Amino acid sequence: MKNPVQIYDTTLRDGTQGEGISFSVTDKLLITERLDEFGIDYVEGGWPGSNPRDMAYFDEVRRLRLKHSRVAAFGSTRRAGVAVEEDPQIRLLLEAETPVVTVFGKTWLLHVTDVLRTTPEENLAMIEDSVRYLVENGREVIYDAEHFYDGFSDRPEYALATLEAAVGFEPIGTQSWARGSRSGIVPGGPKSDQPTRPTNPIYESGVSAMSNTASTTANRDTVRSFYADILSSPATTTEDRYYELFSPDVVSIPTPPGGPGAQGMINTVAFLGQVVPDLTWEVQEIIALDDGRFVVRGEASGTPTGAFFGVE
Repeated sequence: MKNPVQIYDTTLRDGTQGEGISFSVTDKLLITERLDEFGIDYVEGGWPGSNPRDMAYFDEVRRLRLKHSRVAAFGSTRRAGVAVEEDPQIRLLLEAETPVVTVFGKTWLLHVTDVLRTTPEENLAMIEDSVRYLVENGREVIYDAEHFYDGFSDRPEYALATLEAAVGFEPIGTQSWARGSRSGIVPGGPKSDQPTRPTNPIYESGVSAMSNTASTTANRDTVRSFYADILSSPATTTEDRYYELFSPDVVSIPTPPGGPGAQGMINTVAFLGQVVPDLTWEVQEIIALDDGRFVVRGEASGTPTGAFFGVE
């Protein structure tokens, strides 16, 4: 078939976002095999490092004899101000040893300045460095252009520049392509009266179709990343990393011991890093409430080295 449509399935990540859904490693492996039998082209396995269950899945899925599907590990671009070779999350994506890696990046300038709290230029470098480095390490890379149409309707030239950053380098023996999160990446689509640019010949494009239930996935991923990147490494977490995930007016219920708002949570995380430096969290379930809040059920482990909330 000329120009066939390829299907990228997110059941093992997006599909776990509903209330009461929690896949075991065995569940995820069985679902992977069924999706392969069905002929799905790409199976997104999860976010390496977000919890031990996903890491176990990536260890086990290598042993499956899949006939068609290619398994993808999901994560973000490198952090602002961190060399891509030294970024721990990029390292985990490579350690998952999947043939495909999907990384999402910011295309909306509002998210760049107010969420990542970095410059437009650094965001472009984060995208380019991450895709290039993963391709150089032999991965097929899918770049997820998060909130592309929101960014395109706001600053079309910058939104397009983020795509060019993802595919603007010379390909190195493997494929890189982009998909638009929640909207698509083809200029001239919804919210746009701008002309369509010529297709860049070194990449393919796609669209991410989501149901209303999946509209909270980005926020869920932020919550999951908070547990994986911050609470599971409190001794090394920086304020910049925290502000990459949350705004200064974030509200935590109940109020953390370090005080209200973002600074209170930063103080609390710093305290945890001092008394439980080896703290790790496994997120078992994230439940979205109707008012936009989340309830997280998880399990923490670590060895206190000092007084912990009054307990020696």
